[in-house]
This record gives sequence, structure tokens and C-alpha cells, in this order.
Amino acid sequence: MQEAWLVSDLDRPLSLRVRLRLEGPATLLLHEEEIALDAGEVRRFFSLGELWESPLEVQARFLPLQEALARIPPGAYRLVGEAWEGERLWSRHVLSVEYLEPILPLEVAW
Repeated sequence: MQEAWLVSDLDRPLSLRVRLRLEGPATLLLHEEEIALDAGEVRRFFSLGELWESPLEVQARFLPLQEALARIPPGAYRLVGEAWEGERLWSRHVLSVEYLEPILPLEVAW
């Protein structure tokens, strides 16, 4: 996943709790954030490219997630994205992915 977006077609502002998680042989919360959207607003709230280009102190916040991703076992996973307004689920998207065994051991370049 390179980016994640929110699109509001409502005629009112709203505040959403957004969650991205990986479910499968291991479960991992990838991202959680409270986002306020104006009426009709479209906003990108996650960009892997921007994260890679961000200052080191911003990247450091994601180091525990990077380390956790390096330890997940291979297998079938679901990438789940949800947007909640209070107790109401506004959106839920699921993408099936297969994490394969690494070709080489971790920390080995080729």
C-alpha cells in the first residue's frame, strides 16, 4: 500500500477515527489517527513515499512498526482500513495479501 485517502461526500464536516491494520497469522495495528474533514473534502492521510522522505525524527516514530513488520510470519493476510465517526462505521475496505517467505535471511543484501 502506497497511500491511503479519505473522501467525504457529505455536506457537513465530520471527525473520523481512521485505523489501518494487518490481520492474519499475526495482527498488527499499522496506523491510527483522528482526522477532521470539511464538507466535501478529499485528503490523503497516509503516504509511504512522504514517510521515506520525512526528517529522521518523524521516521523514528515508525521504527517500532518497521521492526514488528520484519518479525511477522509468512502467510495470508488482510489489510483492513476503517473510518469511524463515534460508534458509526462509515467505511471499511479489505485487501487480501500474501506475505511470502523471504528469499534470503533478514539483514542479507543481494
